[in-house]
Amino acid sequence: LLQQQLGALFHQHSWLFYDLCTLILVDFSVFFNTLSIYLLDPSKVRFSFYLQIMGLIFFPMIIVPYTDTWVLPLVSLYFLWYCLARHSQQTPAIRYCFIFLFGITVSATYFIKPSAIVPAIAIGLGELLALFALKHWSRHRLTKLIFTLLLCIVSSGLTYHTIQTQLDHQTYIQIIPGREIPAVNFISMGVSGDGGYNAKDALAMSTLPTKKARSDYSIQKIKLRLHKLGFWGYLQFLLRKHRNNTADGTFAWVKEGNFISQSEKPTDSGITGFLENFVYLYGKNLGDFRYLAQIIWIIILVIIFFGWRQKTKITQILRLSIIGAVLYLLIFEGGRSRYLIQFLPMFIILASLTGTTSFLQFKHLFSWLDIKF
Repeated sequence: LLQQQLGALFHQHSWLFYDLCTLILVDFSVFFNTLSIYLLDPSKVRFSFYLQIMGLIFFPMIIVPYTDTWVLPLVSLYFLWYCLARHSQQTPAIRYCFIFLFGITVSATYFIKPSAIVPAIAIGLGELLALFALKHWSRHRLTKLIFTLLLCIVSSGLTYHTIQTQLDHQTYIQIIPGREIPAVNFISMGVSGDGGYNAKDALAMSTLPTKKARSDYSIQKIKLRLHKLGFWGYLQFLLRKHRNNTADGTFAWVKEGNFISQSEKPTDSGITGFLENFVYLYGKNLGDFRYLAQIIWIIILVIIFFGWRQKTKITQILRLSIIGAVLYLLIFEGGRSRYLIQFLPMFIILASLTGTTSFLQFKHLFSWLDIKF
């Protein structure tokens, strides 16, 4: 519906138009990430900028108009509102405005891609854990907590009601009440095959007449699949699924649908032909692209890993966000790395904030080899 509205506004409905929209949205995500890092630690902005530019160069998904990329600026934006509310030197009234905007953005994120609110849940848990760690509670602090929670609930609730009302009254897409797919179906898919999309389950959802029948079918499938796997088999299955969820630095490029409207064999010359050979399915340099993308992905993960000594509240919240994302993908439909795209702001911001700590730790661990860094 959002794409349809943009197309009507600009009188454009071409694939290229939505590619350009995606490009702009991803760039907005980079901008919001950079602002968040500036608020948290201005000295890390340059490193984060280089890190994100390097990622964008080897990220062809940047032009695919799908929820994975369209939700990125919203994830980055609600994290920015959180940073402004908790780490800016503004007056309390303005900081409460940021909290109000946080609730609005989280609710809007839910409608684009529900799983993308996992970092928002991590933010809430991180703040609660920090409060429980306090030894002394004052009436003023308790009042602020209650008011903050109410503000988030009201802003997100109003936004949810407003968007849902618009969806209920729109006529562009015909929605048949009672035909929605229950969430348990995606849990059922998550324990089948490689843990990804299951065409047989999807067909059952379209043929079973009632929501209860669809839920019962999915629950039965979950029980049968878990029983077949057994305890140790299920653990092995989760390890394989986690590998598939996180291992591909291209984020499943050319594995997810046909994103190229013409032949997937490079046919152009010059700079266009050069790029086609790197990203087209039958390009002679596709393996090189995958290799370079994998190196970048490994660099980001290594930075995060070696930065474990940095345990500020914000870095712990970011780690909690990543853990939550991993757990979500292990439980629900996953099986390929494309599903990590929605959580990339958390990886980028965490890698940026822990870069210096990671470098020092890396240098210390390898000092015994007398290697100069």
